Amino acid sequence: MQSRVTLSVDFGYKNIGLALVRNQEGINTPLFAGTILYDPYQLSTKVGPRAALRRGRRTRKTKRRRLTLLKRKLFAINLPEETVQQLITFCRRRGYSSLFDEPQKLGQEAKDSKEEIVFRFSREEFFEALEKQIDKLVPDEKRGLTLSICENILNRAGDPSREIRPLRIENRGASRCAWDGCENVTPRRDNALGDPLSQFVHTVFATTLRGDETLQQGVSQMLDRIAVLGKRLRHRGGPNPDKERKTLKAKISDELKLLKKLYGLNPDLTEETATPWTKIRQNITNLIEQTGGRNRFCRYHSSQYVTHFLEGKPIPFKATLTERDLVSRREEILFQKLWRYIEARVLPLAPDGIDRVIIERTAFDLLGGSRKQRQGIINKEALEEMYQHGPRYGFGNDLEMLRAEFDGLCVYCGKPNTELLERDHLLPQSKFFFDSYLNKVPACPPCNRNLKQAASPGGASLRIHEEAYDAYSKYVASKFRVKPPHLFHTIKKGILNLMREPGRVWEAERYLNLIANQFAQVVGTQRGPRPLARYLSGKIYQKFGEKPKIGFVNGRHTFLWRKAAYPEFDKYREKKEGGVINHALDALLMACDLPDLTTLEAKNLHPGLMHWWVDKVRKAAPPEGADGIPVIPEPRFAIDGFEKVHPGNYVEADLAKMNWNHRDSQVQRQGAYGWSKQRDIPTQRVTAASIADELRKADKKTSPESRKAEVDKIVDGIVHPQLRKILKGANPGDTPGVTTAGALNIWLRKAIKGNLNKSQFSPHPADQSKAKMLQNFITAESDVIPSIIGVQILYPWLKSNMDLNRVAPKNGRLVHRYVADPANVAYIVAYRKSNGVVKREKPLTLEWRQSRAVIPGVKLFGDIPEGPLKGRPFGEKAIDHKEWKNALHRYLSNAGIAEYNFVSQGNVVVYEDGKEYYIRNFSGSYGFRKSLFKRIKAVRPSPLTQRLIPNAIV
Repeated sequence: MQSRVTLSVDFGYKNIGLALVRNQEGINTPLFAGTILYDPYQLSTKVGPRAALRRGRRTRKTKRRRLTLLKRKLFAINLPEETVQQLITFCRRRGYSSLFDEPQKLGQEAKDSKEEIVFRFSREEFFEALEKQIDKLVPDEKRGLTLSICENILNRAGDPSREIRPLRIENRGASRCAWDGCENVTPRRDNALGDPLSQFVHTVFATTLRGDETLQQGVSQMLDRIAVLGKRLRHRGGPNPDKERKTLKAKISDELKLLKKLYGLNPDLTEETATPWTKIRQNITNLIEQTGGRNRFCRYHSSQYVTHFLEGKPIPFKATLTERDLVSRREEILFQKLWRYIEARVLPLAPDGIDRVIIERTAFDLLGGSRKQRQGIINKEALEEMYQHGPRYGFGNDLEMLRAEFDGLCVYCGKPNTELLERDHLLPQSKFFFDSYLNKVPACPPCNRNLKQAASPGGASLRIHEEAYDAYSKYVASKFRVKPPHLFHTIKKGILNLMREPGRVWEAERYLNLIANQFAQVVGTQRGPRPLARYLSGKIYQKFGEKPKIGFVNGRHTFLWRKAAYPEFDKYREKKEGGVINHALDALLMACDLPDLTTLEAKNLHPGLMHWWVDKVRKAAPPEGADGIPVIPEPRFAIDGFEKVHPGNYVEADLAKMNWNHRDSQVQRQGAYGWSKQRDIPTQRVTAASIADELRKADKKTSPESRKAEVDKIVDGIVHPQLRKILKGANPGDTPGVTTAGALNIWLRKAIKGNLNKSQFSPHPADQSKAKMLQNFITAESDVIPSIIGVQILYPWLKSNMDLNRVAPKNGRLVHRYVADPANVAYIVAYRKSNGVVKREKPLTLEWRQSRAVIPGVKLFGDIPEGPLKGRPFGEKAIDHKEWKNALHRYLSNAGIAEYNFVSQGNVVVYEDGKEYYIRNFSGSYGFRKSLFKRIKAVRPSPLTQRLIPNAIV
């Protein structure tokens, strides 16, 4: 038998098992086994802000492009420069939502309701105010033309085709069609809403629509109308968007009556009495209102998907995936990092290539319910049962489980027959091709073989017997009094309930069909472990020129193999103790050629009870070591601080140590700060309302002394001397916080009242809203302090952290200060010579700041000379890197330095004795200490590269 190498991945929610095994003549030789840790929450926090940053950048580009075009058009009609500038200033704040903004999800509130009140207004309100401004500034003979130019460029009609919008540039490239052999870019959901609607509806109603071309045409026309209404619903606007939303949803509901009729229901039937239909309607609503991004198929293959499905043909998904084929940005980042690790650590162990890629089957994870349900379960033992084994946990086989669930009764005749019961599928497996718990029931031989045969219950005129249903209901109620009910128990109970009534058996079967189709979509989708197999296959093909075979293993089979091969290993106990080897061990078993289980399970035989099968597994599996599990060859490239090697040479690596985004090493702005010249302390503007809230919270302190001390602390932080003096003099009493907050309100009203009449507000709707809000506040019509009122606060504890400045490019005036996190881009580690020998045991360090300034760590270096090493503030011309490096070289030479190197976050330092250590960051909480800089001879840029940067000789 020819040797082959298998790469296997046990893809979990937070842990990914990874193994490499050589298979030859029944012998499975482990080459690598490890567990990769990753935090989904951390990944989300990296992806979300980046997407928001890109949206903000596109919005700014849009505004500049729009205003530049408007200015050019206004100058073309010979308007004075002053008039043009005033109109441009007015139009700079268009205010209303763009036609291309991301649709807000149902029930999602605005992030800042106060800002919404101040700055949001309708399109028509803006143009009415603009007309008044034009009448005020522009001569009579040019008013009409000026207004026409503004209406055209600022899109008063709300026509999407006339909206000025720069191309949406996605740094990972547009997604490509998932159809095998197609490289077309898929359309955005907003532009092709009818395609996913058509795919979903034709999937659910395939049985009804097949062969009826007239009905298919009617459904297609209905979906086209719904798609138009859905797009309007996504981008609703005008003076009353809520009313428009209700109107559009009502029209969509009218259109959906045809589908309700196809489902076999009265179109006027209330949805509460038709649970399956409610689920279908909810899916359609989600497609229309809440889902974004790009479709999975191009326009042509979206229609081909429907045609294939109606004709019963399989959908030809791509066999391999690239980054641009992945739907999820989070998935793309995770897969990229995982592949980078495999490429650096695993592939060197298989120089001739990978022959096979094995992934745990997605359907096993479906047994655990949704991720949200699993996260909400407090009982971790119950969660482990749910995730690892599903409803069958604790039973030897399916038949044993079904006998217990239905108390030994046949589900069709209701007669007890515990010994002769057989496992039956409600829907034939040709229709429900997953061997799912939902589709399994017990049946006696006469009912199963003579009455039902290969038909469905509806086709055989059978229904679920009352006594069998009662037995199942009692089983669910008794089993889960303490532990949470499994998702599938609830669904199955509802299906059985429908099938008790002869007239509703077909409805239950239609619901089962819907579930089967959804399972098929989950398995074929690009949002789970299956795309990882296709992604890895594509990467391996690019690397070696040969495409590996893809295989999938049932998680239940992995469990049985592990029990047979390594009976002393308790996976649940190991996980409970915080271990991670279990994932690597499962991946190792998946990569081995072990005795098949499918045939045994089809005969309802329990493999674990068959000694001959257990012996075959133990003989084929890698031999166990002293700890009861196989010993893996010692890893060649494991780096301390980046990876951890467990007993048995199982590797543990955390993907969080591989920077998700290179920008993590750059400045993280925590807000721009001003400066109090009088106090020589950083300041920042905060809303007056937040100060009032903090003052009121101070009254929650237990003692009067602590309440007064907290109020004094808040008041002392206010920059304005007069306001600080008045608040200090407020009568504290028993509730100093409330009293001081009241004094703050009174002072703000007086201060604003004195200035409001002198202020001039433009007719812009935003300015008018501000004026009205301030007027309501000073007349005591509203006790809420408007969010536009701010107070400068002192931040004395940040004074030493202000290491980044911004100056105005025109005059060089210092305008902002920033706190940089991390403060240092890198450390410069330097060594001196003594008696002709470099003393690496005594490192000297210099800090290289975000501003490119060099800060010496000891006085030995002397003062930094004027020039590039002093750094630069933002707004000044960038420092030439070559000039900066030459200046550093001269400075270190004058200080008597013999050699030096740069150590940044994410680098690996290589010591004189050959050992290596990974520098994750410069935080002591992550193990960083300057003693790690002793005896460094070189630096590796990344733990996943073999490139070395030796110390620079001065």
